[in-house]
Amino acid sequence: MALFDHQIRDSLENLINVADVEIRTDFNLGYVVDENDYTSNLTAHIRRIINTHLPLRVTTVSQKLPAHAEQVLGADACIVLIDHDRGECKLCLFEAKTDRNNWDYLKPNKTPKVSHFSTQLARQVNPFNMGFAIWEQFYSSHANGQAIGNRNDQGSTCILHSNAIAHNGTHPNANVWTDQDIDNLALNQLQTTMGSLVKSVCECNIGTPKSFRELDDLLKDQLPVEHLLFIEGGKVVSSGEEFQSTAQVYIINCSRKNIGHP
Repeated sequence: MALFDHQIRDSLENLINVADVEIRTDFNLGYVVDENDYTSNLTAHIRRIINTHLPLRVTTVSQKLPAHAEQVLGADACIVLIDHDRGECKLCLFEAKTDRNNWDYLKPNKTPKVSHFSTQLARQVNPFNMGFAIWEQFYSSHANGQAIGNRNDQGSTCILHSNAIAHNGTHPNANVWTDQDIDNLALNQLQTTMGSLVKSVCECNIGTPKSFRELDDLLKDQLPVEHLLFIEGGKVVSSGEEFQSTAQVYIINCSRKNIGHP
């Protein structure tokens, strides 16, 4: 069963894409300096724009993780989509990359040799099998409207994990990824915008729905990503009354574990 109603899903797709396009402009103009800065600004901008235009409650969390936890899922960010009316949620993960030179490389001091990106793809297999919707998100520093290969000329380009993991051999391996690999995958994927993938997740075309109990179990263990975006909807949210926000509960639990967040 789909999360939210169709009007909200359509608006969600559009607003997320608008936010992505606007942060790409900031990246092009130098106000955003790298992929972590882009992800932080993007999730914050999505929060502002959706909270302004839709009857949803969006919360962002940026957290410092213990060194051993930083690379567990092979992803930079998690989007948690929660429909309080249906009692269901979906979880998305994405790994962010910018169009800098040598964005993938052979990891030093590793035998046998493996590419950095291939190790991230390999780590994503476990959460993918758990029902997370996962994609690789490629940010562009070029001005909006400028076509680069087969990638989107507005905003970023998202490649589904299921497509990436089937490309370039069994991961991890020593095949270093190039821009051409991304162009080839983008050419053969129908929808590559961030907004379209989030909408597809809401429509249950990607990922597996989770119950609130399953979500609670996942959140109790501290999702090991640096950036989280909680998008919560339902009558209890749109009514404007106080409700138990999953994001706020998560933040409180983080504080108890002495994990920092702004």
